[in-house]
Amino acid sequence: MGYNATAALHVLGFSAAAQCSSEAILAWNCTACPAASPLESINVTRADGHLAYVGYDAPLQRIQVVLRGSLSIQDWLNNLDFLKEEAYGAAGCTDCRVHRGFLGAFRSLQPGIEASVDALLLRYPHAKVAITGHSLGAAMATHAAIALGLVKGLDLDPVVYTFGQPRVGDSKFAAWFAARFGSWFRVVHWNDPVPHVPPADFGFQHVGREVWYDSPSDARIICADGTHGEDRDCSDSVAVALAIDDHFTYLGHPVVQCRPFGLV
Repeated sequence: MGYNATAALHVLGFSAAAQCSSEAILAWNCTACPAASPLESINVTRADGHLAYVGYDAPLQRIQVVLRGSLSIQDWLNNLDFLKEEAYGAAGCTDCRVHRGFLGAFRSLQPGIEASVDALLLRYPHAKVAITGHSLGAAMATHAAIALGLVKGLDLDPVVYTFGQPRVGDSKFAAWFAARFGSWFRVVHWNDPVPHVPPADFGFQHVGREVWYDSPSDARIICADGTHGEDRDCSDSVAVALAIDDHFTYLGHPVVQCRPFGLV
């Protein structure tokens, strides 16, 4: 299945809403909550400063899992470590290593996310489960896909869109992940620095197929290599990506600080 900009924009609004307060998300009246894409039966999970919410997307008949990015992007980048730990050996990922902090962040939210999804599946047993996230939330979405799709065996939506996703693990993990999640699209906005961390020089490699918006406009390149995860014709072509403002806006819409979605 190919990249669909309209579908990507639909789930981007959910990531923007994740930056708002729990109370506003639950009522779906937050500043960034897209009125055209309301969710039902929402539950919010918070742990260790992280947040995720789960709700039912009635028009698409799917359960939407949304993982929030960092509220302070610059502080998060300044404090990001490059430590890895072995993971997913029991799932067949032999000698795979992933970023310790991203995995720990997801694990803090995992019980609440799984309980929320299970509760909605009781009400909507035929619904697929969709996952998205921006920034740190996109990294955690990678682990959520494994936990929900591979470990729990739930029926995931085959197409996943994440935004401004950092590298999550090493090359063995990236290859193992690609073999199981073939329609994972990492949307990257121009000179966004977050997709450049942790550095490839420290043994990290991207998962999924990159969709690079290679200018502040709507121009984009769908990178050819969907299994390797890295493509020198896309964001890897930027030697030093320092435009933090490019991390704040995706597909022409603000996605941080709970700003009105649809207005820049």
